[in-house]
Amino acid sequence: MKKQLFLFILLLIFIVTNLFASDEDTHNFDLSKLLFGWLSPQNLKENEKEKLRMLEKALYLCLDLYNSKKLDYLDDLKRFGVKNLPAGNQIDFQHGSYHQRYTHRGWNWINYRTNDNGYNIQNIWELRKNLLISTVDKVFEFRSNEKIKMESFSALIYYVHILRDHEADSKKTYYDRIPIFHSPNYREHRSGPDSLNPAIYTELLYHLPRLFREQQDTNYYLLLIFHLQINKTKDFPVNSEDITDEEHNEIKKIANITLELLQQYIPRLLQNETFFKRAFSF
Repeated sequence: MKKQLFLFILLLIFIVTNLFASDEDTHNFDLSKLLFGWLSPQNLKENEKEKLRMLEKALYLCLDLYNSKKLDYLDDLKRFGVKNLPAGNQIDFQHGSYHQRYTHRGWNWINYRTNDNGYNIQNIWELRKNLLISTVDKVFEFRSNEKIKMESFSALIYYVHILRDHEADSKKTYYDRIPIFHSPNYREHRSGPDSLNPAIYTELLYHLPRLFREQQDTNYYLLLIFHLQINKTKDFPVNSEDITDEEHNEIKKIANITLELLQQYIPRLLQNETFFKRAFSF
């Protein structure tokens, strides 16, 4: 009887942990898999675990902060030594749960509103973006000849977060995010740098060659780029009211496949990068 009770408690813990884990936990797990593959971050040294936690917190502040939730993460980044951090009231906004429309439109999106209920969303986004870049710089200590890699790595972890949102969220928030593919029927003009890279796949095809410029002849890199190239122009509706349940389920499936692809190849490539080996020893 005691054994059965013990097994029941273990099962209950497993169910609660896996079914009711927070969105932040899921994004943190995705980041860990992108950096280390299936190697457990528990094997990191204590200072390396702190670096991982700071990347997690910077990603949260960059993408998911609204209504002052977990604004104290800024204090943690400051104690860690991240420079040029904004004040909390410079990057926070009080809105409903549809926060993605203010931060998930693309790394270089310039069409955020400059007056949205008194908030300059475009300015808030630039501050959040620079917060993430500054944290990445602090963690990896990029040299002057590696600054291109610094921004492209920041963009990569930004898009991994959005891919998970595509995989996990309902149809009603679909239009709030940059699409996965550059559809031939794409009806919304994306201005600025995003006019050339209007989707997650085209953005990845821009940033990965910059991030892994010395590894472009390796098998891992070539396989990853090949997959992105052949799939970059799949045709899916952009407006959430146009998308069917079948199409939405297909997009969720593709988002998950893309995440698994990145988490399979990116850790192998990162382990050959000097900036990565400076920060993490395995």
